[in-house]
Amino acid sequence: MNGILLFLFTFNSLACSLNVSTSGQTEVVELRRELRMMEQRLQALEAKCNSSAQLQQQRIGFTACLSSSSGVSVGFHQTIPFDNVITNNGNGFDSRHGAFRAPVSGLYHFSITIYSTKTNPMLIQMVKDGVELIHTYVGDSDYLSSSKDVIVWLNAGQDVWCRNRNRPNAVIMADNNSCFSGHLISI
Repeated sequence: MNGILLFLFTFNSLACSLNVSTSGQTEVVELRRELRMMEQRLQALEAKCNSSAQLQQQRIGFTACLSSSSGVSVGFHQTIPFDNVITNNGNGFDSRHGAFRAPVSGLYHFSITIYSTKTNPMLIQMVKDGVELIHTYVGDSDYLSSSKDVIVWLNAGQDVWCRNRNRPNAVIMADNNSCFSGHLISI
């Protein structure tokens, strides 16, 4: 790209130094306009390349599970305390609060898997800043797991977490069977 810029600069300098006729001056004006358009296109391409390079540097993703060997009880609208952080590239997941905070604006993919028992059916929500994105129902079988995925745009600083939606004391089976994951797709 530096070679293209040098050519364009040299061409522009040469055109300015020539003593040209009126029709030639019109052509020079037109060539300068085209040069400006090419410079703008080049800047746009450079910005796109820089954005792609930033995405390569921003490898953001996490997986966190419930580690307890017994079930974990969560109250109505209580955040699920995923405490066993397996991966946390970009440090967006906070295990103290069970929530992911987007370090950069972008398109993210999240998934949740919840494991429960027949006697403990429950509805689990994944929320963005407190507003439901998706929910998943677990129950009505001996041992059952349920999974859901969502792709959502987050602005830097927005939060996503999972919570119990409908039972006062839902018991989620742990032992790393119930997990919450997410990663940046693109910026």
